[in-house]
Amino acid sequence: MEIDRKRLQPISERKELIRLHDEEHGWERFGEYNDNNFLDPFMEGAWVDKHNGKYYLQYGAPGTEFSGYADGVYVSDQPLGPFTYQAHNPFCYKPGGFIRGAGHGGSFKDKFSNWWHITTGVVNIKNNFERRLSLFPTGFDADGVMYSNTTFGDYPPFFTHWQNQSSQ
Repeated sequence: MEIDRKRLQPISERKELIRLHDEEHGWERFGEYNDNNFLDPFMEGAWVDKHNGKYYLQYGAPGTEFSGYADGVYVSDQPLGPFTYQAHNPFCYKPGGFIRGAGHGGSFKDKFSNWWHITTGVVNIKNNFERRLSLFPTGFDADGVMYSNTTFGDYPPFFTHWQNQSSQ
Protein backbone atom coordinates (compact mmCIF):
# COMPACT_ATOMS: atom_id res chain seq x y z
CA MET A 1 0.00 0.00 0.00
CA GLU A 2 1.03 3.55 -0.45
CA ILE A 3 1.89 5.45 2.74
CA ASP A 4 1.51 9.17 3.46
CA ARG A 5 5.09 10.32 4.09
CA LYS A 6 4.13 12.92 6.70
CA ARG A 7 1.63 10.96 8.77
CA LEU A 8 2.96 7.44 7.96
CA GLN A 9 -0.64 6.32 7.47
CA PRO A 10 -2.03 4.25 4.55
CA ILE A 11 -3.46 6.28 1.66
CA SER A 12 -4.32 3.35 -0.61
CA GLU A 13 -5.65 -0.17 -0.38
CA ARG A 14 -3.36 -3.11 0.34
CA LYS A 15 -2.07 -4.71 -2.87
CA GLU A 16 -0.39 -8.08 -3.34
CA LEU A 17 2.85 -7.53 -5.24
CA ILE A 18 4.44 -10.99 -5.46
CA ARG A 19 4.03 -14.51 -4.14
CA LEU A 20 6.12 -17.67 -4.09
CA HIS A 21 5.79 -20.17 -6.93
CA ASP A 22 7.73 -23.13 -5.53
CA GLU A 23 6.30 -25.47 -8.18
CA GLU A 24 8.12 -23.38 -10.82
CA HIS A 25 11.08 -22.03 -8.82
CA GLY A 26 12.73 -25.02 -7.14
CA TRP A 27 14.95 -22.89 -4.93
CA GLU A 28 11.80 -21.58 -3.17
CA ARG A 29 10.86 -25.09 -1.91
CA PHE A 30 11.09 -25.69 1.83
CA GLY A 31 13.75 -28.04 3.24
CA GLU A 32 17.52 -28.43 3.50
CA TYR A 33 17.71 -29.65 -0.10
CA ASN A 34 14.56 -27.85 -1.27
CA ASP A 35 12.80 -31.24 -1.24
CA ASN A 36 10.26 -30.93 1.59
CA ASN A 37 6.64 -30.94 0.50
CA PHE A 38 5.09 -31.16 3.97
CA LEU A 39 5.19 -27.43 4.60
CA ASP A 40 4.47 -24.58 2.25
CA PRO A 41 7.39 -22.17 1.85
CA PHE A 42 7.18 -18.59 2.99
CA MET A 43 8.95 -15.39 2.10
CA GLU A 44 10.65 -12.99 4.48
CA GLY A 45 12.53 -9.72 4.50
CA ALA A 46 10.97 -7.93 1.52
CA TRP A 47 13.05 -4.96 0.39
CA VAL A 48 12.90 -2.59 -2.61
CA ASP A 49 15.70 -0.66 -4.29
CA LYS A 50 15.47 1.65 -7.28
CA HIS A 51 18.23 1.53 -9.89
CA ASN A 52 18.19 3.16 -13.35
CA GLY A 53 14.42 3.70 -13.23
CA LYS A 54 13.62 0.08 -12.24
CA TYR A 55 12.31 -1.17 -8.92
CA TYR A 56 13.95 -4.34 -7.57
CA LEU A 57 11.72 -6.10 -5.02
CA GLN A 58 13.91 -8.55 -3.10
CA TYR A 59 12.71 -11.32 -0.78
CA GLY A 60 14.08 -14.27 1.20
CA ALA A 61 12.93 -17.90 0.81
CA PRO A 62 12.33 -20.75 1.70
CA GLY A 63 13.31 -20.80 5.40
CA THR A 64 15.97 -19.16 7.54
CA GLU A 65 17.37 -22.40 9.02
CA PHE A 66 18.31 -23.98 5.67
CA SER A 67 21.56 -23.79 3.68
CA GLY A 68 19.55 -22.97 0.57
CA TYR A 69 18.06 -19.85 2.18
CA ALA A 70 18.51 -17.21 -0.51
CA ASP A 71 17.23 -13.92 -1.85
CA GLY A 72 15.26 -13.61 -5.07
CA VAL A 73 14.16 -10.53 -6.95
CA TYR A 74 11.26 -9.28 -9.04
CA VAL A 75 11.58 -6.16 -11.22
CA SER A 76 9.11 -3.43 -12.22
CA ASP A 77 8.96 0.02 -13.79
CA GLN A 78 6.58 1.15 -11.01
CA PRO A 79 7.02 0.91 -7.21
CA LEU A 80 3.74 -1.02 -6.80
CA GLY A 81 4.16 -3.24 -9.87
CA PRO A 82 3.33 -5.17 -11.81
CA PHE A 83 6.54 -7.09 -10.99
CA THR A 84 8.25 -9.67 -13.22
CA TYR A 85 10.32 -12.54 -11.85
CA GLN A 86 13.98 -12.01 -12.79
CA ALA A 87 15.26 -15.02 -14.78
CA HIS A 88 18.55 -15.02 -12.82
CA ASN A 89 17.25 -16.14 -9.40
CA PRO A 90 18.07 -16.48 -6.65
CA PHE A 91 20.33 -13.50 -7.17
CA CYS A 92 22.04 -14.01 -3.78
CA TYR A 93 22.75 -17.67 -2.90
CA LYS A 94 25.42 -19.35 -0.74
CA PRO A 95 24.59 -23.02 -0.08
CA GLY A 96 27.98 -24.11 1.33
CA GLY A 97 30.88 -23.08 3.55
CA PHE A 98 31.17 -22.26 7.24
CA ILE A 99 28.36 -19.74 6.85
CA ARG A 100 25.60 -21.03 4.58
CA GLY A 101 22.55 -19.30 3.23
CA ALA A 102 22.18 -15.75 2.06
CA GLY A 103 18.63 -14.63 2.65
CA HIS A 104 16.48 -12.08 4.47
CA GLY A 105 18.64 -9.31 3.08
CA GLY A 106 18.57 -5.85 1.70
CA SER A 107 20.71 -3.99 -0.80
CA PHE A 108 22.19 -0.52 -0.60
CA LYS A 109 24.65 1.76 -2.36
CA ASP A 110 27.53 3.14 -0.29
CA LYS A 111 29.00 6.63 -0.50
CA PHE A 112 31.50 5.39 -3.11
CA SER A 113 28.60 4.19 -5.34
CA ASN A 114 29.33 0.50 -4.67
CA TRP A 115 26.28 -1.74 -4.30
CA TRP A 116 26.16 -4.23 -1.39
CA HIS A 117 23.70 -6.88 -0.23
CA ILE A 118 23.55 -7.65 3.49
CA THR A 119 21.94 -10.95 4.48
CA THR A 120 21.78 -13.42 7.32
CA GLY A 121 23.78 -16.63 6.99
CA VAL A 122 23.18 -19.80 8.98
CA VAL A 123 25.89 -21.14 11.32
CA ASN A 124 23.86 -23.84 13.17
CA ILE A 125 26.40 -24.63 15.87
CA LYS A 126 24.35 -24.01 19.02
CA ASN A 127 20.88 -23.70 17.49
CA ASN A 128 19.32 -24.34 14.07
CA PHE A 129 18.36 -20.64 13.83
CA GLU A 130 21.83 -19.31 14.75
CA ARG A 131 22.67 -16.60 12.19
CA ARG A 132 25.41 -14.13 11.27
CA LEU A 133 25.28 -11.03 9.10
CA SER A 134 26.96 -11.41 5.71
CA LEU A 135 27.89 -8.60 3.32
CA PHE A 136 28.30 -9.33 -0.40
CA PRO A 137 29.26 -7.14 -3.38
CA THR A 138 26.19 -6.62 -5.55
CA GLY A 139 25.51 -5.01 -8.90
CA PHE A 140 23.49 -4.82 -12.08
CA ASP A 141 24.67 -6.09 -15.46
CA ALA A 142 24.21 -4.25 -18.78
CA ASP A 143 20.69 -5.73 -19.10
CA GLY A 144 19.65 -4.55 -15.62
CA VAL A 145 19.91 -8.03 -14.07
CA MET A 146 20.66 -7.79 -10.36
CA TYR A 147 23.38 -10.11 -9.05
CA SER A 148 25.42 -10.68 -5.91
CA ASN A 149 28.86 -12.25 -5.54
CA THR A 150 28.98 -14.62 -2.54
CA THR A 151 32.37 -16.13 -3.47
CA PHE A 152 34.65 -16.23 -0.42
CA GLY A 153 31.78 -14.95 1.69
CA ASP A 154 33.25 -16.75 4.73
CA TYR A 155 36.37 -14.57 4.74
CA PRO A 156 36.65 -11.05 6.16
CA PRO A 157 37.00 -8.52 3.33
CA PHE A 158 39.59 -5.79 3.21
CA PHE A 159 38.15 -2.48 2.07
CA THR A 160 41.06 -0.25 1.06
CA HIS A 161 38.89 2.74 0.18
CA TRP A 162 37.23 2.64 3.61
CA GLN A 163 40.59 2.37 5.32
CA ASN A 164 41.95 5.30 3.31
CA GLN A 165 38.91 7.42 4.18
CA SER A 166 39.26 6.79 7.91
CA SER A 167 42.95 7.76 7.94
CA GLN A 168 42.33 11.19 6.36
